[in-house]
Amino acid sequence: MKKDELWAYGATDTGYYYRVKILRVEDRRVLVGFVDEDGVEYQRKKAMPHFLRAPWDDAQEFRHAAIIREADGYAEQDAAEWTFDLLVPSDVAVASHRSDDAYIMEPAALAEISGLSLEELDSEYIDSYTIARALAARYGDRMLRALDDEERYDRYRAVRDAQNTDLQWWYMEDAEQIERFALDAGRLTERRNAVLRKWAGEAAVSVRRENNQLRTEALKLRLLAERALEALEDAAKTQRARREAAVIRVELEATTSDQPHNSPQFIHESANSN
Repeated sequence: MKKDELWAYGATDTGYYYRVKILRVEDRRVLVGFVDEDGVEYQRKKAMPHFLRAPWDDAQEFRHAAIIREADGYAEQDAAEWTFDLLVPSDVAVASHRSDDAYIMEPAALAEISGLSLEELDSEYIDSYTIARALAARYGDRMLRALDDEERYDRYRAVRDAQNTDLQWWYMEDAEQIERFALDAGRLTERRNAVLRKWAGEAAVSVRRENNQLRTEALKLRLLAERALEALEDAAKTQRARREAAVIRVELEATTSDQPHNSPQFIHESANSN
């Protein structure tokens, strides 16, 4: 860092950068001048060195790398927060922003919503990830629909904003910088959504597998009932016994469905899938 060099000044690695010119390097501070794109100085300030992120020519690459690091590091926290916002009333529980903490105000209500027990929610090891994944296991389809709706709106908004010349980001210097800022913001959302889809998808697969197992067991029970009924019909000697067998036969056939899961082929396929 030397006098007259141009540097990027920013409160965070991933936020907006201002172009500054190094005027004087001191022991603990750096005197900088804020300059516009024409090099005209409009403000001076003694800045802490750590706010000078990178040389100006490397600033966007530096910021882009920081965005990717942040996206990878916070994807699960952002996903947990999104899940709470969608499924849990704020007076019941909230997920801390970019933290694994969950603030639970109504444990009984959260237990009913999430399917977790009060003992699990009271554990010192409970965190927002665990609760969010439990919610995904119950409401995976709803989460996926909400994600699809959100992504459709984001695409619409991007087209609308691109066509609206009245929208001026006065703190951005050129179209290329605006586009880069939007792309980086999109990467944060993409990584969060990937985690959400993974959670919801795993839940959907688990539910389908459980349903297949239940259907298979139900069919086995039906086949067993048919064998028992056939034995009863063979043994029926009185008119009353024959009437009882006929009633059972009608009730049993009322449970019959034309769905594929009632076929022997389904049992075979379900057994293989498990």
